[in-house]
Amino acid sequence: MSDLTRSERPKAKRAEVMDGAENGSHSPKSGHLRTGVDAGLQAQIHRAALESCAFVGVELFDFVVRGNRNGLVLTVYIENDLRIVDGEARSGVAFQHCVDVTRDFSERLVPYEAALPRYRIDVSSPGIDRVLPAHVNLERYIGARLEAVGSAGDPGACHRGVLQDVTASALTLALEAGPVTLDRAHIQELRTAG
Repeated sequence: MSDLTRSERPKAKRAEVMDGAENGSHSPKSGHLRTGVDAGLQAQIHRAALESCAFVGVELFDFVVRGNRNGLVLTVYIENDLRIVDGEARSGVAFQHCVDVTRDFSERLVPYEAALPRYRIDVSSPGIDRVLPAHVNLERYIGARLEAVGSAGDPGACHRGVLQDVTASALTLALEAGPVTLDRAHIQELRTAG
């Protein structure tokens, strides 16, 4: 996670950028602002996060905004060089990637500061046991151990296995008892299981 103080960013007067000690839960409602900020501004902030990641040369894994009109936490989860090693999804995110994305994103938010409440930027890797947002390309996770909660017959069912196949509507996990194909529409949460 990165840490940047106001004095290092003289252009952004209202922003507080601190380290991500308060990560909270990783929202499966990725990129959604339920904070009183209008939809047009939401899209501009998300676009700024995407552009910052592209500029630094990393991927935007997820973008989560928490808070209310009194203050926001803009959390940017980044990925770099994703690879599957012994069933674990591993990312090559370095501290410097987090610092660089934080600085660039902070500068890109300057034009929107008058419309935003106070905010803090947290940038980090999504971690080993990461919730996979709906927009993530699951084909990249073939061979990784995943945990899927929910199925057509049992919304509380938990299936843990290695991802074998992915289609637009289903995914197949290799479980100890054999492969199981799950309808993606019935999966409530999908996460890596390192």
